[in-house]
Amino acid sequence: MTTRAPSNADQIASPSYRLPALDPDFILGDSTGGVRFLLEYQKAEEALRYAGIVSTIIVFGSARVCEASKGVAADWYGQARAFGRIAPERSTLASGTM
Repeated sequence: MTTRAPSNADQIASPSYRLPALDPDFILGDSTGGVRFLLEYQKAEEALRYAGIVSTIIVFGSARVCEASKGVAADWYGQARAFGRIAPERSTLASGTM
């Protein structure tokens, strides 16, 4: 007489059995927003390193401010453009003084 092992199909089919990184219900949930943000950052970092880029500057701003803006927004736009020119000119990596 052959004895069969009990089936673990129900266990394998359970959402709690899934690896967290492969469980869309878990990884896309509200409680893992911070983890997703870190993963997005890490993915970009790996792509930059793979391309041989060793230094970056990240500037957070608004896409709603444009060159034709008026008032304070026009000043912000001008300052952002100036920064965009100055940053690479003064980079220690670009000048070879690192």
